[in-house]
Order: sequence, then structure tokens, then C-alpha cells
Amino acid sequence: MHHYNVYCSFFACNLINPLFASDEITFMVSMGEYGSTGSNISYSRNSVLGALPDHDDKKYFSMPWGNHKPMADVPSLWEDVDARIERSNAINKVAIMLNELLKESKRLSRNKNDQVASLAMEALEHMQCMLDRLQEHHRAKFITTELDGSCHRTRRMTIEKILKEIDGFKFDESHRFDVMGEKVIRFLQRMKENIEKLGRDCQISLPDIIIKMLANNRVVGYSKVPAREVRFDECDQSEA
Repeated sequence: MHHYNVYCSFFACNLINPLFASDEITFMVSMGEYGSTGSNISYSRNSVLGALPDHDDKKYFSMPWGNHKPMADVPSLWEDVDARIERSNAINKVAIMLNELLKESKRLSRNKNDQVASLAMEALEHMQCMLDRLQEHHRAKFITTELDGSCHRTRRMTIEKILKEIDGFKFDESHRFDVMGEKVIRFLQRMKENIEKLGRDCQISLPDIIIKMLANNRVVGYSKVPAREVRFDECDQSEA
């Protein structure tokens, strides 16, 4: 597990609807279950002190923060997903290779069936080697959750199915030379789509940071901020 803190400093909030002129306005920050109003665990400083908005001398209201800017602090624990990211990246490399090959095959498809077939067979050999290495990557120490185990079994079955399908396509004697280019392109397109599905892992994604605006303890607005846009790590800086 990795321990991170979400720090959120509020500088200004204006154009507040006059409907909330007499309501106590506050802001709450959360990330996943951390800092959420739905969590039974109490976290300190995940919200700012409430205050009545000031009139802006025109039509709307604004928060009376002045020189004292409020700050929210949400501690959180993130699961170590490095192994999942490495595996997903390795699978996506196969999809990228197939995508480049598809572009080249489509470019050569007219009246150059022999070149398309040769290029495709070479790529399928390379794809088989990459998928074989992916099978070896599925080591027990990377399976940390029940979902990991289910995904692991599904992935192995899918890879085995893809490898058998590649063998069947390579040694199919019914292929006709005059339509070989089109068949290769359709086959590669289907393989690419299967590999892309294989590379998706729902446990890699991180929850968005949610900033809620509350008026008298009622949520009247919110904003989502992707964690990747604000993430800072000293290790990342030292490696840059």
C-alpha cells in the first residue's frame, strides 16, 4: 500500500447563486472512500469551515476568505498496482504492434497479397512469442485479490485460445491467394481487438478527487479532478 495525502487549498469562490445567500457554505474534499460523507471512518480536515457568503455589490455572492485561505487535507492509502500496470503495458505493446502492422497491410493490400501475407505471418510469429512470455508473467505473487485470480484465469484461457487461433490461421491450407490480403487484414483486426480487451484492467484506475460544495449540509454542486492531473511524487522528481 502507498500512503498519499490530497491537499486542496481554496483561493476564491464567486458567482454564488443568491438562493444560497443566507446558507452556511462549506466545501468537502474526498477521494474514493477517503473523506467521503458516506464513510463511517472519521477523517480530520477533509472539509473547510463553513461561512455565510458576502454580496459582491452586483448580483451574486462570494466567499469571505480574504487573506486566510482554507485548506482541506485528505490522507489516503492506494494499493500498489505496479505489477498490474506492467502486465497491461506488455499486453498493449502487442496491440500497438498489430495496429502498426494493420496500417502497413492496408497500404499494401492492393495487388500485393504476397507481401501482405509475408508481413502478417512474420508478425503473427512475433505475436506468439510475446503472448508466450505473457503467460510466464502470470506469477502467483502478483495475484493479491480475488478479482486478480479471476482475471488471471480468464487471461490465460483467452491467450491460449488466441494462440490456437493463430496456429489454425497459419496452417490453414484452404487460403486462396487472390483473397489472402483481405483475410489477413480481417484476422489481424480481430486479433488486435481481442488483445486490447485483454489489456484492460479495472483495478489500475484511480478514483477521481471530488470537491463538493455544501449549503446548510446539502450538496449543491461538485467538481471532479482526475488524480493523475495533480499527483506529485518526490521519487518521480528525482528520476526526472
